[in-house]
Amino acid sequence: MKKISIHIVLFALPVILLVFLVPMDKNRPYAGLGNYCSNRGVWLEHRLYRNSSPVDLAFMGSSRTINTMNEEVLSRHLPDYDMLNFAYCRYGRNLQYLLIKDLIEIKKIRYLVLEVRADENPYSHSAFPYLAKNQDLLRAHLLFNKDWLTDWTRAFQFRLQLMQESLWKKEIQYPLDSGDYGFYANPTIPDPALLAQSKADRIAEDRTVGWKRKMDNVYPLHYLNRIVDYCKAHNVELFFLYLPSYGVPLEEPSNAEVYRENGTLLIPPKSIFEEESNWADPNHINEDGAEMLSNWVGEQ
Repeated sequence: MKKISIHIVLFALPVILLVFLVPMDKNRPYAGLGNYCSNRGVWLEHRLYRNSSPVDLAFMGSSRTINTMNEEVLSRHLPDYDMLNFAYCRYGRNLQYLLIKDLIEIKKIRYLVLEVRADENPYSHSAFPYLAKNQDLLRAHLLFNKDWLTDWTRAFQFRLQLMQESLWKKEIQYPLDSGDYGFYANPTIPDPALLAQSKADRIAEDRTVGWKRKMDNVYPLHYLNRIVDYCKAHNVELFFLYLPSYGVPLEEPSNAEVYRENGTLLIPPKSIFEEESNWADPNHINEDGAEMLSNWVGEQ
């Protein structure tokens, strides 16, 4: 049994090394994200590598940012700046770190507005292993990283897929909309009962600052520090924009001091978040709320 195990390892190791050492097309990982997030990965790739329009100021975050920061509205207040909503669905600092590095390297942005919530998310983003280069995987933070092994497994599977697509010369299917802006208007009318339940749940949530919350902060704040350091090294001015869920009782995020130490914390008027008609669901602003928030950010 022991000999069989050794033979399996000796056979598998060169295959694994080959998969990770074969160079990847820099464009292909974005396209490989598939239809998730309304096929936004392909749009990100197109906007980054194939659309030559400049970017001075970029917005980074989750679908909350996608549905909130309207570049056309912001341009009325900041006509001298080329803006881009480069957010991607779900919240994960490690993926944002990768996207921000590409933005700074390729588009040479000068300002970055980063979404923050009431609390940091302690998990790896599910898309991280698809965009991560080998050095990103090797340098992944281990402490309190619940998804470390999963990320490596997914990265291996994805690289196998990319090798197959390269052999088959599979073309990237670009979306019909390949415009300059990444804002997506959400026209949904909110469900009052759903919002009321969400508010009650948020108020009842235990917000005690204890050892668990401190542990949950270790992983995301590690990547936040990487983002801060990368921005400083490339002279990018950093802003943090507070976008809480509906009904969150905190007037500012629990890590507000961390954000203030590393940039400018923007806290929109509470009245915008308290107005039910500004929401599409408990986690996303609708197009009316987006216009209000975009106008407010543009005036700061």
